[in-house]
Amino acid sequence: MKKIVNMVLFLLHLYLRLQLILVFFYSFTINNVYASADSIYELKWLDLDPAISNADNFSQKQDTAIYVIQNRKYRKLGRFYVYAGGGIAIADAFTNTTNIQGRAGHFFSENWGIEGIYGKNFNKENDVALSVKSEGSVPFYHEIKQYVGGILLWAPFYGKINTFDSIQYFDLVFGFGIGQVQERNNREQFDNGSLLKPFSDAKHMTVIWDLASIFYLSTDVSLRLDLLSQYYKTQNMIKRSDSKDKKIYSHYTVTISLGYAL
Repeated sequence: MKKIVNMVLFLLHLYLRLQLILVFFYSFTINNVYASADSIYELKWLDLDPAISNADNFSQKQDTAIYVIQNRKYRKLGRFYVYAGGGIAIADAFTNTTNIQGRAGHFFSENWGIEGIYGKNFNKENDVALSVKSEGSVPFYHEIKQYVGGILLWAPFYGKINTFDSIQYFDLVFGFGIGQVQERNNREQFDNGSLLKPFSDAKHMTVIWDLASIFYLSTDVSLRLDLLSQYYKTQNMIKRSDSKDKKIYSHYTVTISLGYAL
């Protein structure tokens, strides 16, 4: 459990760092909207006192005025979209994993949408595996080769960030869904030392949750940063465990993708 907690904290830390990098990148590449510290961003003032509401002096307004950010600049309602990108994945202690990922979906309201997702992992032995093998032992691999799923999206938050006198528009999206992962493991080799068929494949149903930040580059193009988590149940990964001895395992990916909306 401690290992899983540390892994989740690491991925959240990485997610937030990448989000900050995207904000900086966006600030220097998108320069068609400007704002300074004195700008009021075309906000709608909601004041009970007409005298204050009609005042031209900003400092007089800011002490008593109530204001809200008005209409979204970039809307999702009724739009279909596709994203393609890649990143890193964590599923197995003995491999370093990179990932490519594609998504396609549709928002049927401004806050709710659905999407399909497909991802493929590329696994490579890491130093931990090589160290175990150098001691004459066999590491137990449980690599995730690929995954597919469907996700229900909820986008309750949107906002504007003023960075280096430019405004970035973004949405924060949560997702929950189900899917299937294809796992590759070496149980026969691990349990019995068999080299005839050291690896075998298995498919498992997975529960998915997703956290995404969408940064709009234009009306149709956007950058998306995702932290995707998948949980699936399979045979306990200890030596000679019973096939009925099941345990929940996790698969995490952090990806950056470029999208286009129709």
